[in-house]
Amino acid sequence: MRAGPVAPLVGMAEVRQGKWREASKSRFVVGSHVWVEDPDEAWMDGLVEEINENDLVVNCTSGKKVTINVGSAYPKDTESPRGGVEDMTRLAYLHEPGVLQNLKSRYALNEIYDLHSQLPFLSHKCDCADGEHVVTAAN
Repeated sequence: MRAGPVAPLVGMAEVRQGKWREASKSRFVVGSHVWVEDPDEAWMDGLVEEINENDLVVNCTSGKKVTINVGSAYPKDTESPRGGVEDMTRLAYLHEPGVLQNLKSRYALNEIYDLHSQLPFLSHKCDCADGEHVVTAAN
């Protein structure tokens, strides 16, 4: 069992309001692995290339280079298993991009059950025409 720091699970509204900006300023350095929000991809991962006051220049693995406010970036767990973890309380960073990446990894392996504390999540596999997949909390 690996222990690590746990970031608060916050939404983008709180980040945009600046509530987490001060805490996040000190956690990134050049070379940090981060998640950044993208309107097309939802979340992209990348490396911090530059830090300019309150902005980060991030070279994303998709090939895009973006400049974002430091409060809009989330740390990426580089030691997370490729297949994700069954119990999401074991994630080093419990934030939206980390949870979604874990669900995506588990879904790809057809390991569709995940736990978040005592609440199991079920990601339904389907051949939906619209490409949407359902994630539900099971009792």
